[in-house]
Amino acid sequence: MLSAKRLLLKLWLKNPLKIGAVAASSPELAAAMARHIPLGTDGYVVERGGGTGPAHDNQVINNYIGVGWNNNTGHFTNLGNGYTGLLSSGRNITISGNVVGFSGLSGIELYTTDAHDNTVSGNFIGVSAFGDNLGNDEAGVFINVDAHDNTLSGNTVANNGYIGVVIGSGQHNLI
Repeated sequence: MLSAKRLLLKLWLKNPLKIGAVAASSPELAAAMARHIPLGTDGYVVERGGGTGPAHDNQVINNYIGVGWNNNTGHFTNLGNGYTGLLSSGRNITISGNVVGFSGLSGIELYTTDAHDNTVSGNFIGVSAFGDNLGNDEAGVFINVDAHDNTLSGNTVANNGYIGVVIGSGQHNLI
């Protein structure tokens, strides 16, 4: 298997106008970046799969996505965006233990045929563990564009503007 640097160089040489990365990154870097979600963005809060294509074999664990904690009030605050909180188009990704809320579209979306064999478990989507309403404008979880063979389990999904979990298309998704 090619090293990450060699693979990135090979992909860039093949299509230099399509590759936006300047250096290869690791799952550890991706996890560290996702832990510090930007405030008040207009696009995705977290997108796994941009740049060189679908991201694989990653983890998004124990993050606040679209929400912040206010120590003065003891409640979550709205730091959402106008789009999806977490969009994933990769395989073998674990999305677990996150609090996801206040997104303009869905809280979590598994998108495209490249989104398969993912696990979404133990998340609070549209609601906190304390019952705070953190609703997303559309679905809590949206499986779309033929995403397949994904597992959703043990999530708490509430207060979303549409349906809690939507399977728009795809096969063999286990809820």
